[in-house]
Amino acid sequence: MRTVLLRTLALLGSLVVAASALAAGSTPGRAAWVSGMLVRVDAAGRLVEVRQGNRELPFTLTRGARILRGDRPLSVADLQADVGEHVRIRYTATTGTRLADRVEVLDPHAAPRP
Repeated sequence: MRTVLLRTLALLGSLVVAASALAAGSTPGRAAWVSGMLVRVDAAGRLVEVRQGNRELPFTLTRGARILRGDRPLSVADLQADVGEHVRIRYTATTGTRLADRVEVLDPHAAPRP
């Protein structure tokens, strides 16, 4: 009986972890991409927010995050001038946080990327 109870608790714990990963929008530890309109930049806090549809998604920029417009690197402060532009962000979901290691400001005249 005790073995059955322990297995049941282990299964429930696994389900909670899996549900949390799905709610975060990405598998923990695995990089994902999101695109949308840049709506807010906090250079001091290294935070950016992107609107995708009717949701606004916050991201924390890692220390080594690459920020690019085309091939040109930008600083977080430079990114503030791009609020309202479309961006692509590569991030990793952790518990309650999206850590972005790459931000690409998209050229509105460029062909869409697959």
